[in-house]
Amino acid sequence: MRVRQRGFTLIELMIVIAIIGLLAAIAIPTFMSFVSKGKKVEAHLAIDKLMKDMRVYHQTKVALPPSTNLMPSVAACDSPTSKTPITKSSDWFADAGWLALEFHLDEPSYFQYSWTKSSDTDGLVQAVGDLDCDGTKAFLIVEVSIATGNVFETITTDITD
Repeated sequence: MRVRQRGFTLIELMIVIAIIGLLAAIAIPTFMSFVSKGKKVEAHLAIDKLMKDMRVYHQTKVALPPSTNLMPSVAACDSPTSKTPITKSSDWFADAGWLALEFHLDEPSYFQYSWTKSSDTDGLVQAVGDLDCDGTKAFLIVEVSIATGNVFETITTDITD
């Protein structure tokens, strides 16, 4: 009686490894692209919230708020988690501009934010971050202007990192 051996030949194993390598070569860059897009969404959401706060400020004070410092003060890549650590609201509100806007982040973030008032009718909101810690900064810059008593926003530089 002949005993049949079970198992895979070396060629079969090499074919499986080649297929796994091919799938990984396709899947990993796609996955990294999704991760990058997710990081970029954070800046858009935070600036949307900031613009809502700016509209509320303008409706109550009929002016634009004072300029702000860059916050959080620690950049994401300077942190061991690659996100800015949670900054207490008291740190944000030590700045007159952030206090006037009543804006702060409750979670760690990939971006730092600032508002620069250029004149009584316009300014720039900026989100700055290094999404992959390679030294290349990603920017989201929004021009803010007042016309006919309303606050308008225009994205002038979108995130490209």
